[in-house]
Amino acid sequence: MLEPVAAAMEYEGSLDRNRVTMVLDAGGGTTDVTMMQLGPSYRRKVDREPHVLGVAGDRVGGNDLDIKLAWRCIMPLLGKDSTSMDGLPIPSPVLWDAVSTNDIPAQKRFYASDLHHIRRGAAEPDKLERLVTLQQKTLTYRLSRSAELAKIHLSSAETGTLPLGYLDPELSVPFSRVEFADAIERELKIFERLVNDVQVQAGTRPEVVYVTGGTANSPVIHEWLSRLVGSEADIVTGDLFAGVTSGLARIAHSRYG
Repeated sequence: MLEPVAAAMEYEGSLDRNRVTMVLDAGGGTTDVTMMQLGPSYRRKVDREPHVLGVAGDRVGGNDLDIKLAWRCIMPLLGKDSTSMDGLPIPSPVLWDAVSTNDIPAQKRFYASDLHHIRRGAAEPDKLERLVTLQQKTLTYRLSRSAELAKIHLSSAETGTLPLGYLDPELSVPFSRVEFADAIERELKIFERLVNDVQVQAGTRPEVVYVTGGTANSPVIHEWLSRLVGSEADIVTGDLFAGVTSGLARIAHSRYG
């Protein structure tokens, strides 16, 4: 069963009337959107496929948002946007490879790069020294985790400061929801495309949008979704981490007792 369909089954248990529902399941590595007919009239049906009006998905999720936040806020401290002593920009591919923890070939390229050569010619060698530390101590996943913690912090605060002492003593970087929203502009456009694709398939707009998945906890995502659907649909937040599992359990109970 598709994960957003399973999550929809959990939400359906709370409905006292039929509603055309869009389920947005924004997880760590993927985002899936499904439009379904849900409610008391459908609840006891064994075959729910006829009630699925549209499905769309993409391999973009919370990990990609972490990477973009790290690229925007952290990587300038490691040489992004800086230059060599002759005025040429520091090669951005090696910096992007460093932060791309969901891309194994990129990580291999980064750890095989000759960063000492780049550092020797850098106009700001201290920044490149941090990049060397990242490589030598194999800290790329820790850096990604730092960005994830910053994203989580922004769920309850507008701004924050991220300590990066594992790269350089006393090093820290400020971050904000505004920067996060700017950093993930491309990903939000992908999410919007998924929503639009599902509405075209269904031939209708939703009465309610049910949101699940850990990434959906971000106020930036909620604000984007509110602007997208406006006042035409209610937005309901479900169990962010166990909605799919709860839905599968509900289905299993209805089918097998």
